[in-house]
Amino acid sequence: MFRDGWIILNKVPVHVSTWGCWIEDSIPGDSILLFITGNPGILVFYNQFLSSLQPMIDMPVWVLSHGGFESPPYELEVPNIKNNPELYSVAGQTKQKSEFIEKYIPESKKIYIVGHSVGGKISVELLKDENIAKRIEQAHLIFPVLEHISESPNGKLYTSVVQHIVPFLVFLSWMFSMLPKTFQSYLIGLFLRWNKHFTCIKEDCSEGIMNLFTSQSTSTALHLALDEMATIKDLDNEVYEKYHSKIYCYYAQNDRWAPLDQYHHLMKEHPKERKIVDSN
Repeated sequence: MFRDGWIILNKVPVHVSTWGCWIEDSIPGDSILLFITGNPGILVFYNQFLSSLQPMIDMPVWVLSHGGFESPPYELEVPNIKNNPELYSVAGQTKQKSEFIEKYIPESKKIYIVGHSVGGKISVELLKDENIAKRIEQAHLIFPVLEHISESPNGKLYTSVVQHIVPFLVFLSWMFSMLPKTFQSYLIGLFLRWNKHFTCIKEDCSEGIMNLFTSQSTSTALHLALDEMATIKDLDNEVYEKYHSKIYCYYAQNDRWAPLDQYHHLMKEHPKERKIVDSN
C-alpha cells in the first residue's frame, strides 16, 4: 500500500512517501525502516527500490525528501533559501529528520535507518542524539559520504568548477522548466537512452528529472552540495566507536563521491564496523 503527502518539518514543506502504512496510521509490528535520501533527494528516484524492498523485509518503509527539493502544493509556503540558508544545510536537513522521528515514530518502535550518500552522513548525525540513537536498531549507510567530500573526484570538480557557475546553472534549470512538458519529456528520453547509469523506471526517471530541473530544486541541491563541501570533513570517530555494532557501510567500486580510499580509511580507523564493497 503506497501513499504520499506533505508535512512541515523545521519550517520547510517536506514530501513523504510510505509503503506498508501512512505516517499517521497505527504502525503494524514493532519495527519501521526510515530511508534518508542522497542529494538530490527527489523521492521518485527511489520508488522502484523501496517498493521492491518493503515486501521483502515485511515492515513499513518511509522516506522523506530533503526540504526544498520538491515543489509542494501551492498552499504551502517554502522559505526563501537566500534569507534562510540554515534551513537547507546539512544541519538543517538533519533537524528535519530528527523532528520527523520525534513526531511520527512512536518510542515503542525499533528504527532501521538506511541512508544513501549524504543521507549516510545525516544518519550518523542522528546517532549523535542519544534519545534517537537508543531507538535505532541498525543504520545501513549505502555509498555513504562520511568524510572530506571536497577531496573526492566529484568534490574537486564541484569546488573547482561547479560552485563558480551556480547562478548560470539555476538559470538553465529555470529555462528548462519553461519548456512544454512534452518537449521536456522528449529531451529527457534522449538523455536516458544515452546515459546508462540511470536504472530506475523510465517514467520515474523522467518525472524525477523534471522535478529537479526547476530553479528552486536546483538552487537547493547546489546549496546543500556546497555546505557538504564545507562541513563534511573528518570522520565522526566518537559515533563509530560508540555505535559500531549498529553501523553497516556499503561502498561501490567506482563511486566518485565516496571513493574506495575512504572505505580503506574507515577500515583502518574503525575495523569493528561492518563494511561491504560492491564487486561490480
